[in-house]
Amino acid sequence: MKSNKKTSPQVKLAQWCSNACQHADGGATLTGMAGLGPVTSFGDLLLQANASPQTTLAAEQLIHLIEGWRYIASATNAMLSHAGDQALHLAYYAELRAAMSLFSWSGIRVKQYGYYYLDAQGKQKKLDNRKKHSAVWGLWKEWVKRLDAVSLFNDRIRLHPSVLRGDVVGSVRYVNTAATLSNWGVDLWDATRDHNARNISSYEAKLASKSWSPWKERM
Repeated sequence: MKSNKKTSPQVKLAQWCSNACQHADGGATLTGMAGLGPVTSFGDLLLQANASPQTTLAAEQLIHLIEGWRYIASATNAMLSHAGDQALHLAYYAELRAAMSLFSWSGIRVKQYGYYYLDAQGKQKKLDNRKKHSAVWGLWKEWVKRLDAVSLFNDRIRLHPSVLRGDVVGSVRYVNTAATLSNWGVDLWDATRDHNARNISSYEAKLASKSWSPWKERM
């Protein structure tokens, strides 16, 4: 007998993310770097028309990275200007862009109506369209389990000039590395805080009913 029970959207998303993270290969993105540009003047394009999926991911990895830094710079400026809600909104998008850049590095593209991953042979595997925020969080939880992701964080992040993050993880017992990395992206899980901060900073005259005294104290 056939079961009438339908797979829930949450389960479908988890399966979708797991499949992408298990089979994506960042080697194709690295290969795509050779197809960028050439950029010799401000009028030149990083990504040419009809670029391959590999070159497209290579370009998007770089641009998401740059945009992430632009967002965090703007968030810092907003915080220094005492615009906390605006800072939260911008910081959220800095995290979102950082995650998308890392996914591109691993061969996974996050783009509305243009999701795909590249396998070990560099072949494009299209994915169902998803809401971007839920897709990024779902991918992050699976992506942090990848060996290349663990190696990237453990072997490239220095907590001190002579101390890698992996050195600290290795010296502390009972540390679940994947769980730790997953928790780093916890802000991507709950987009309501960004939604509320965005609405407050964009539409509300919040300072009309808020004391300005903290501004004076910080000047």
